Amino acid sequence: MTESTKMEFTASELVKFTDKEFFPAKIRICQQVEAELASLLERMKAWVGENKFQVLPGLSKSHGKISRGENYHSYPYRVLDYPNLINKDNLFILRSMFLWGDSFSFHLILSGTYMDEYRDDFVNNRASFEGWSLAVHDDPWKWFAKEEGWKDFANLEEMELQSFLKQRAFFKISCFLDLREYEEFSFKAMNNLAKVFDTLSLNR
Repeated sequence: MTESTKMEFTASELVKFTDKEFFPAKIRICQQVEAELASLLERMKAWVGENKFQVLPGLSKSHGKISRGENYHSYPYRVLDYPNLINKDNLFILRSMFLWGDSFSFHLILSGTYMDEYRDDFVNNRASFEGWSLAVHDDPWKWFAKEEGWKDFANLEEMELQSFLKQRAFFKISCFLDLREYEEFSFKAMNNLAKVFDTLSLNR
């Protein structure tokens, strides 16, 4: 007979696995977030349709996407991508995201032809993106608010910024919202959508 492995738990772990309310609460929370994302997607599409933007070819084919996951470094997440123009290595994604225990967040990701076409518009209008951070890490799919690899986008010097971006395969700027400020999430998401399209429209 094999020897039994001795289980050892911390006081904190004991509290967690004896809490019968945690998982029902998690399900309710995630359902509410998903419902808010679905509503937000419809409002975003309606706003874009009302304003009849002509600055982003292919936009009419971008229907948006809501994604769900349970294990981003062990944490559940819910994601809304709109616009979400994806063609191989060419990306134009505006992402609104809930990451359990970390933040609500908003991310603009450009690569390929979309980066070549639109990056300078955001660089030149970076003063409008106060509070946003430029991703300087090498992975565009990082989402934690407080990890290393961010620089204050609005206050970067243009020469430093242009020199850095010439070496990059992607352009990503992000801003984060404390989870306790959840009531501001949809307002900020709509505001960010408007800010992105205002920037695209400046020289077109």
